[in-house]
Amino acid sequence: MEKSISRRIGDGQSTLVFKDNWIPNYPAREVLSSSIRVCPNLLVFTLISSPGVWNREALSVFFPLNVANNILSIPLAREPKDDIWFWALTLNAVWKRIWKLQLPAKFKFFLWRMCREILPVCSNLVKRGVDLETCCPLCKDEEETVSHAILNCVQLRELWSSLPVPFVGESDADMSFIEWFNVAITQWDDDSLCIFAIAAYKMWNKRNEVRLGCTSPPSAVLNESILGLWSELSNLQDRADPPSASQAPSCSWLPLDFNCCKVNVDACKSSAVATGVGVVIRNFQGRVLGALARRATPCASVELLEATTILAGMEFARDLRCPSVVVEGDAQFEFKLLNGQSSSLSWLSTVVDSILSLRYEFSSICFRWFHVALIW
Repeated sequence: MEKSISRRIGDGQSTLVFKDNWIPNYPAREVLSSSIRVCPNLLVFTLISSPGVWNREALSVFFPLNVANNILSIPLAREPKDDIWFWALTLNAVWKRIWKLQLPAKFKFFLWRMCREILPVCSNLVKRGVDLETCCPLCKDEEETVSHAILNCVQLRELWSSLPVPFVGESDADMSFIEWFNVAITQWDDDSLCIFAIAAYKMWNKRNEVRLGCTSPPSAVLNESILGLWSELSNLQDRADPPSASQAPSCSWLPLDFNCCKVNVDACKSSAVATGVGVVIRNFQGRVLGALARRATPCASVELLEATTILAGMEFARDLRCPSVVVEGDAQFEFKLLNGQSSSLSWLSTVVDSILSLRYEFSSICFRWFHVALIW
């Protein structure tokens, strides 16, 4: 649990330097043991010289170089914000663990769809313009979200209680599925995670049968089916081959509107300290208006580096007085954050907020993810 929860620094007024978990890749006890000097009640704000800027001199007083560099990689808000707790386990880390499971691909992809909360539950369908009731087809009482459909429906409690999967009962109706799953996955071994995946898949099928007016099996039969399938899979010698890498979406080149500029961004990271950002800006005719390549401040993750690169591209376009821009890159998760298709409470959201604050510098702006081979 200690590794999966961390503090996102806003103004640093409520985070203890040597007691709270706030430095990427360094739990609090490791920070305490490796520090040059320790002040038990020191708050993080004393390490900040001005809004958005770390005090390098203060960092050198308390921390060795490797820890100080990790702190410098933490983005600071440009405007004062409260410090908050967040689950530091990234969606990429969750996916890596899911993909290693000894399960057929359909169960892994179903877990992925749950984590992205893109299952066609009633609440999601209504958001997409489908005219239907949002109530759950099983209990016909509460709004059907992903969390409700998989975890919280009263019609599923008996089945979940009969399965050897801990922590399911700790879900909360006000918590998104991924928030709950980020905690749950730290409590499970691979067997529990596999059983959860099989059970969730079969419960979703049960939900679909009820919605289509078909007869669904009782809980006892489902329980036997879930555990029987897991027993069979766990005893198989030949595991399912992993599917090929996902194909890039089919896209074609789109001409820009008059006076619109395209901002292509990319980041590179060859080691913990060797990082860089690259930006190319072209006008609507494809002529290069400017290019930028520079070393970047070491970042705690590739995702954070990619977001920092998008921010650099936006600032470069602003300085070149581009009237309207289309920002493109291959950082899929970051572009989903910018387009409101995903959410994050981590250090990444601080950079995303800074990017979005620059929207008003342009008459129009569009964020587009493309596979790297499709970027011009």
